[in-house]
Amino acid sequence: MMRSKFIRLWFVATVVALVAAVPALADDIKLKSGELLKDVEVVKKDEAFVTLKMLDGKTRKINVIDIESHVEKPTPGQELESKAKDLKKTKNVAEMVTLAKWGMDQGAKIQATKLLNDVLTLDKENEAAHLLMGHEKLGGKWLAGKAIEDFKAKEDGERRKAQGWI
Repeated sequence: MMRSKFIRLWFVATVVALVAAVPALADDIKLKSGELLKDVEVVKKDEAFVTLKMLDGKTRKINVIDIESHVEKPTPGQELESKAKDLKKTKNVAEMVTLAKWGMDQGAKIQATKLLNDVLTLDKENEAAHLLMGHEKLGGKWLAGKAIEDFKAKEDGERRKAQGWI
C-alpha cells in the first residue's frame, strides 16, 4: 500500500514537472482514456490539475493522474511569429503572404492577420493578402465586413431602381 502511494505521488510529481516546464506551448496530451488533445496550451497547473486552452479558445481542466503522456511543442502562432520576424526584415511580401496562409490553415488567425496587415502596409493593393483577410474588391476599392454588405445593398438598390422596380 505504501509502495503504491509512493508510485502515485512520483507519477503526479513527474507529470506536474513535465507540464510546468514550458507554458504557452501547443502541446499534445494523451489521456489514459485514450483521448488525444492536440495543440493545446497549458494555461495553469498545480499538483492536482492542469487547465488547458483548446484550439477553439475554450478551457478544459484535467486531473494530472488522468494524463498518460505530454509532448511539448510551440504553437502555430508562436512558430508563425518567429518566422515572420525574419521575413519582415526582408520585406518579401510574397513569402509573408505564404506564411500568413499557413498560419490561417494552422488556426493562428490572430498572428496571421497581423502579418497580413504588415503586408498591406508594404503593398496596399496586395490581392492575396486582401483575399486571405476576407476582403472583396468592389467599385475599385478593397472592402471588408459590413462595408461589403452595404456596397452590395446599395448596388442592388441602384440596379432595381434602374430596372424600374423602385
